[in-house]
Amino acid sequence: MSSALLLLAYAGLVAYVAGPALTRSRYAAKAPRFAIAAWLLMCATLAVSLLAAAASALAAVPHLGEAIVSLVALCTSTAQHVYEAPNGGHTATLIGAFLLVLVPIRLTYVMAKMFAVDRHGAGRLIDALAPVMSRLPGSRDVFLLDRPERLAFCVPGRHKAVVLTSGLFNALSGPQLSAILAHERSHLNQHHALTLLLARAFRRSFGTRIPLFALAEQQVARLVELCADDAARREVGALALKQALQQVARGPVSGSVLAAAAVAVEERVARLDQAAAPESAPAAVSSAIALVVLLASPVVVALLPVVSTAWYALCH
Repeated sequence: MSSALLLLAYAGLVAYVAGPALTRSRYAAKAPRFAIAAWLLMCATLAVSLLAAAASALAAVPHLGEAIVSLVALCTSTAQHVYEAPNGGHTATLIGAFLLVLVPIRLTYVMAKMFAVDRHGAGRLIDALAPVMSRLPGSRDVFLLDRPERLAFCVPGRHKAVVLTSGLFNALSGPQLSAILAHERSHLNQHHALTLLLARAFRRSFGTRIPLFALAEQQVARLVELCADDAARREVGALALKQALQQVARGPVSGSVLAAAAVAVEERVARLDQAAAPESAPAAVSSAIALVVLLASPVVVALLPVVSTAWYALCH
């Protein structure tokens, strides 16, 4: 039972300490891809910690604990002592069983539903805009929408497309147009729609009682824009992208699309004024190791009693 409490404490540390710390960190803007991975792994860590805590609570049931231990050919009495709870732990057992079933079912259902909605929503959007769109000459995936507003967005899915309004197209110079197209194509090539879907799925699955999930959705939306900006800057330069972003109107967009100027425009423009500093190899390696440790920790904590019991049974 102590492992279940330790897992819940670890989940609280991730939710209320690690999340806010990453929000304040300057490292995220320098390495947005690693920061996106960190946010998604923190969300996954909370889910895994809940499941592992639930499994630990279930292992406190005498007969179930014996079955688990027998299955792995371990000493029944020792493993039972590790996982036992006072007075049989009936309340913890019921909560554990509930979480162990509910969490994966809820997360799977929400992700499947959101994926279907986004996929069909993108298709319906393209169908609805088809009568007022025309393909940009010389391009297979860029379409012009006959509207005076200055908007640019990409539509993921089976038929990927980048859509520009005629108002924006007429306002952009050649390098600025290339910058916007590079930005939107980067969203498509890096599958940012799926990344955002994962972040939204965690928040919708667990609600707003745990602030980390809402914070992760907000931060991932910001970071995918930084990733797309970096790709466009490498292709056309910072000046053209900065000028292009200043031409694009800002406003809310549908969940099925990714718009060029939907998130954190002021921060992104200021960031483009700074020289792009490539991340060092040691920093990249240490970041990757930290992400692996982040996700592996709750699994290790949950399995530690079983491993220690196996070690004792085999070596004594």
